[in-house]
Amino acid sequence: MDKMLAYCFGKSRTDSEESLTADIETDPVYLNNNMGHIQEGVSFIIYGVLNTCTNKFTIDFGLDNANNDLALRIIGSTEKNILSRNSRIKNKWGCDELRTNYPFHFEAGSYFEMQILLTVPEFMIAVNGFHVCKFTHRLPFHNIKKLEIHGCISDVAVERKIVTEYPQRPDSSPHFDRLTEDAEVTECEQVDEEPYSETPELICEPEGFMPMPYYAIFDRGFFDSGFSVAVKGRIKANPQTITINLQSGINVWPSPTVALQLQIRFAKGKDGETGEPTIARNSFTGGKWTGELVSQVGTGLRPNADFLLSVLRGKKTFEIYVNDKPAFEYEYKVNPKYVDTVFVSGDMLLFDIEIESV
Repeated sequence: MDKMLAYCFGKSRTDSEESLTADIETDPVYLNNNMGHIQEGVSFIIYGVLNTCTNKFTIDFGLDNANNDLALRIIGSTEKNILSRNSRIKNKWGCDELRTNYPFHFEAGSYFEMQILLTVPEFMIAVNGFHVCKFTHRLPFHNIKKLEIHGCISDVAVERKIVTEYPQRPDSSPHFDRLTEDAEVTECEQVDEEPYSETPELICEPEGFMPMPYYAIFDRGFFDSGFSVAVKGRIKANPQTITINLQSGINVWPSPTVALQLQIRFAKGKDGETGEPTIARNSFTGGKWTGELVSQVGTGLRPNADFLLSVLRGKKTFEIYVNDKPAFEYEYKVNPKYVDTVFVSGDMLLFDIEIESV
């Protein structure tokens, strides 16, 4: 085993890191010492209410050995609004992992649902139906024997099942819309009067932005030859990436087939200003990416600027336009007839998505 996965060599843990991984000295709110056979596809869904008894909770996947090793500790903090991941091997903590894919909000008194999926390379973690992070295994996952939960969660229930798709989606959500021939995805019908905030619970903002990440779903064949997908939005003040996928399906695991991924990447120059972004194009099929193409063109994409990105389904290529100006052509790696979902995420506010005949 590569110990670099387990320990932060040359780096001392700070007091805040020590306090983050510290045990919660209370009786567990949930304990299961009989986890059953652990294999890829085993999923644990934790339901509960965040209470105010303490400002954090821990979810431990442990081994039954002399060191009480932890394959994974998830630390949720309602005070810091973070979801940290770590492991403890031979009484030593490894590197804390804090990065998440999407913003989320832990609030005392609120109901929440967390799904942890075990796959061969990693744990995958979803909050309220959205995949937010992963954690690469540092110990053999099939040796996990117990699940223990401490802290500010009440009314805890845990469901164990083998799944073929991840994450478990909510029955209804403003993050999903089905497009039919008589309708188009447009601004949200319900407008929330509260100020805009980046949370998975976001429905709409007063101007009518749509919640992110967003999935526009339609029947296969609807995005026909000669049709275009138009994504309208506004770039945030400090952007890093914006991702737009034309794909098949809404699952994160197994990975969907992606006919076209457009990723707009921003970076700051030495003067601290955000410069012209690069735009990467790629496809995912047969379990692997086909090869990324990256270019920088004069798009006019800037922080706080409104933009329109369109993808036309041509005869042999996707034709990509930015603010009505041609930017790229991308040769098909996947038959576009299989596209049934437009997925949008990243550092933008989304006005609407339109699919129409050109």
